[in-house]
Amino acid sequence: MITRAPTNRRPVFLSEPAPVNMGSEWFDIVDASHFWIRNRLQVFLKMAPPLPAEAKYAEIGCGTGLFQDQLERNAGISVDGFDLNLEALKRNISRSPLFVYNVFEQCPSLESVYDGLFLFDVLEHLDDDREFVKACLYHLKPGGLIYINVPSREELRSKYDALVGHVRRYSLSDLVSVAESCGLAVEKQTYWGMPFYPLLAFRKLMMRNTPDCKVLQAGMKPPSEFANRVLASLSLLEPIPQSIIGTSAMLIARKPVNV
Repeated sequence: MITRAPTNRRPVFLSEPAPVNMGSEWFDIVDASHFWIRNRLQVFLKMAPPLPAEAKYAEIGCGTGLFQDQLERNAGISVDGFDLNLEALKRNISRSPLFVYNVFEQCPSLESVYDGLFLFDVLEHLDDDREFVKACLYHLKPGGLIYINVPSREELRSKYDALVGHVRRYSLSDLVSVAESCGLAVEKQTYWGMPFYPLLAFRKLMMRNTPDCKVLQAGMKPPSEFANRVLASLSLLEPIPQSIIGTSAMLIARKPVNV
């Protein structure tokens, strides 16, 4: 897989940049060829309804644009990118518009603009995930869809999670509860990453004796390109959707029309 270079665009500043609860070294480890990034996309494509090119989409917490880039390439859509992490936006590889923006500020020009919102691996970094989802929904049209992905299973929580900025890991029922408490109607849900569950259980044990400075590398970087390809291939063995177990959870929910 060819990885695009950052486009060196200056994002539009709708808010002031701010620190985020995210291990910045993660961006140096994970690129478009990483097995987990590739598998997440495949799960999304199995779960998602058709994505009309004329609709408007945004990813909140887009970071370096790996998912934006995947959607541009694989779904033929443009996805506005919002983040408070200016350094991540400077490294963004997508071709879609970028914004420094705090969703809690609720810019009037962005009210009910989007047909689809992506919150991919964002909620686990936030102390109050429900209030964040509610703030995001301000930007979604009535009847629009929100797509959420999070790390799953609290029993897999390790030093890696702490250092990468994960406040929690979710069960599938936890994620559904967050969505429904925000007034959303859940349409699809799944665990994914079942083949990786033993690996993360082993990672939890391994991390106990790993120095903090080496945790992110040891916890996320495959030992070789061959291992990366093998891990990517394992996802082909997993039925989607499934509610048994996994290392991540994905959900698609709809904003009610009568709001």
